[in-house]
Amino acid sequence: MSRGTEARPFRAESSHNVRLSLRLLANTGWRRLMVISDVYHLPRALWTFRRYGVAVTGSAPEPPPSFPLWSAQLREACAFPLTVWKVARRSRP
Repeated sequence: MSRGTEARPFRAESSHNVRLSLRLLANTGWRRLMVISDVYHLPRALWTFRRYGVAVTGSAPEPPPSFPLWSAQLREACAFPLTVWKVARRSRP
C-alpha cells in the first residue's frame, strides 16, 4: 500500500473498524476510503462509515455458488440493527 500503510485484519465489528479507520484518516490526511467486504456485509459497512462522516465507496466480489445465502442474510438481519444502536449510542452528547 502507498505511504507505508499495510492492510491489517480488523475485528468483525463495523463500528469498531470505523473508529480505527478514523484515526488512520487523521494520521494520513486521506479523505476517502474504499471498503472491500462481502456483498452481504457491504451495505452495513458503508452505512457505518457514512454515519461517521467518511466519504466511502465499496466493492464486493460475487459470492461463490456454494456460499450459504441464508447464513449471511441472517447475520446481517441481526447485525445491522445492533450496529445502528451502537453508532447512535456513541454519537450522543
